[in-house]
Amino acid sequence: MKKMSYKKVICFIFLLLPILIFANNQRKFDTDFLIHIRVFEEKDQKFAKELKIIFSEQMEKFQKRVKHYPDIHVYIRITPNDDYYKKLIKDRGRVLEFSEGFTDTHTKEIFLKNPRSIRSIKKYSELVLHEYIHLYVDYFWSDAPLWFHEGMAVFFSEGVSFERYSDFMQFYAYKPMNLIKENPYNYPENPHFYSPYYFQSAQAVKELYHNNSNAFYSLWDYSHVPFDSAFIKAFHKTTANYLTQYDQEVKKDFLNGIIFLVITLIWASLPILVIIGSLRKRRINQRILEDWEKDKLTDYEEEVEEDL
Repeated sequence: MKKMSYKKVICFIFLLLPILIFANNQRKFDTDFLIHIRVFEEKDQKFAKELKIIFSEQMEKFQKRVKHYPDIHVYIRITPNDDYYKKLIKDRGRVLEFSEGFTDTHTKEIFLKNPRSIRSIKKYSELVLHEYIHLYVDYFWSDAPLWFHEGMAVFFSEGVSFERYSDFMQFYAYKPMNLIKENPYNYPENPHFYSPYYFQSAQAVKELYHNNSNAFYSLWDYSHVPFDSAFIKAFHKTTANYLTQYDQEVKKDFLNGIIFLVITLIWASLPILVIIGSLRKRRINQRILEDWEKDKLTDYEEEVEEDL
């Protein structure tokens, strides 16, 4: 009887294994039904199909990183031209004047500039993921602060670019300030502060994700309570306390930037130093040859005089 039961178990496992493998492979593409792309011009239809494939995979990867898989229907609207996009953002806030896409969390719609205005499928797909993450955060908490929204969107889509780091360094050298503590729910009034705000937001989320990963994963389990309460349950501190503590991280980011700049300048100057050293060595060798020629000529003249 035991032998028969073992055989049955083994047979069951062999029968189940292909189903599990198939299910795992299918998981890569089961987000397709959540993505609805609308184009205003037929010539953008081909691009829309390519975008859907790429974004489906990006959505899957993002959800795996956060370890939560909600089924959020996303309605992407690719505008026909820049003029159409400008009309859409006209009364939606000054920050959108510098944007290439925005999200309407009420209708679950993502409005994007036409791909011909951006001309990079990589950048365009990062833009879509950025806007999707806003929907993702809003799905869990409608009251999540702006710094968390933008931090999630920037960090998990394009990441912290060198350009954003450079903007932060210039800003902090001029005005050392924790922007996300001063503006947790709103953008800074000065448009020049937008990029440093995105940088600090992304760094704050990055710090939570890398240094408190278990707490970060558990945060999403508390979607039934307001965001501040969920943050306390997950990280055992208030968002206000965290942003105050983050003052030190902002200073550290600036100091690390200075160290990186000094090292970069040293490395950049090495080729110049090598060239200077090479020229100096050539001059020294030239002088040695000239002195050797003079000594040789002197010795020859002395020998001639002795012969005479």
